[in-house]
Amino acid sequence: MPLSDYSTLRKMQGEIKAPATYKDPEKIKEYIKEKELKMLDETTLNPLTSRVACISWIAPDGEIITAWNRDKEPEIIRLFIEASAPMQEQLAGYNIRKFDLPYLFIRSLILNVPDANLLNVAKRNCYDPYDIAGQYFSGMKQDNLVYAKLGYERKYPFISYSEFRFEKSEEEYLAFLIKHNREDVWMLGRFLGVEVRDYE
Repeated sequence: MPLSDYSTLRKMQGEIKAPATYKDPEKIKEYIKEKELKMLDETTLNPLTSRVACISWIAPDGEIITAWNRDKEPEIIRLFIEASAPMQEQLAGYNIRKFDLPYLFIRSLILNVPDANLLNVAKRNCYDPYDIAGQYFSGMKQDNLVYAKLGYERKYPFISYSEFRFEKSEEEYLAFLIKHNREDVWMLGRFLGVEVRDYE
């Protein structure tokens, strides 16, 4: 999710202004709102301008664990580091080598989370289907692989921050992200043949 401190984003992106041809105050307000949400959308995948709101993983007993809290990002990352530490031999995830672990590593360094180096992808053995599927087949999504193997169509496909926030609150977006995140982990577990409990 975007950083809660929007002023940081504005410093990086500059102030948003409506075109000079806009005279109606309501239209100006709506234009700025739309542009700001799109700006926030563009920053949600950048570890310098966004934050971790939830992380899900599969426990050894097959239960899907989700750590989430909109305002306690360091705690979320710390819980994941603790849970993943025993799995030093191998972590599995879709695109974790090129996105998830590097993103979490940078965020943990910024936030001074203890044992951040456990998230350093250069020091972790990762099994990542995206290494082949995504790189060599035009960015193939996990959804495509799961449907091809299991015939499962996801209930909670990703919706961008700006699309969601036009109509709903940030709290509602977080609730949606948790459902999307848990389904994501469940889908990967099923695809890899891991015993995993239902995500709902």
